Amino acid sequence: MAERHPGTVLAAHEAGHEIAAHSWAQDVVPALLDVDAERADIRRCTDVLRRVTGVRPTGWMSPRATGSRHTVGLLAEAGYRWTGDHGDHDLPQVLPTAHGPLVSLMHSDHSDVRDTAAGPYAYRDLHRELLDQLLAAPGPGVFHLTVHAHVGGRPLLAGMVGQILDHLRDSDDVWVATHAQAAEHVLTHQGNTP
Repeated sequence: MAERHPGTVLAAHEAGHEIAAHSWAQDVVPALLDVDAERADIRRCTDVLRRVTGVRPTGWMSPRATGSRHTVGLLAEAGYRWTGDHGDHDLPQVLPTAHGPLVSLMHSDHSDVRDTAAGPYAYRDLHRELLDQLLAAPGPGVFHLTVHAHVGGRPLLAGMVGQILDHLRDSDDVWVATHAQAAEHVLTHQGNTP
């Protein structure tokens, strides 16, 4: 995307959106790569995003969250601050590595790719209910809305995403943050050293 449509990526960056890395291509599966090939993929993706936006990305999510046992260390080595590859926890975690800490901001159990079979209204209602349940539960919670341009960017579902965001903004005691902001918050409050 960044190489073929740099103006689009730059416009998103200039509009204040965080541009995170998502591998060079969707068919790259880090879990199937050797360490050197995975390192090269991270470098290639990082370099093009830096070249297009003028800013080095701080976050990474492997295609389909298919990180390898080396991904966390390679990301920290490359200067990343957060990963979205893990779904085994409810709250962000600091992962110690030989190259410094990396925050794991878990990916959602729900996404527009998985949850639209029942239709866009069901997708909207599921996320509204999820937010309401998180707000009613004791302690902190994380609401993560996953939207892909080729699914959630279409008119009807985009409207449902807008309604989900309106519900989020209308809710009390909610902090709307980028992943980078959330990662820095976690590092500040959970410790910046492994």
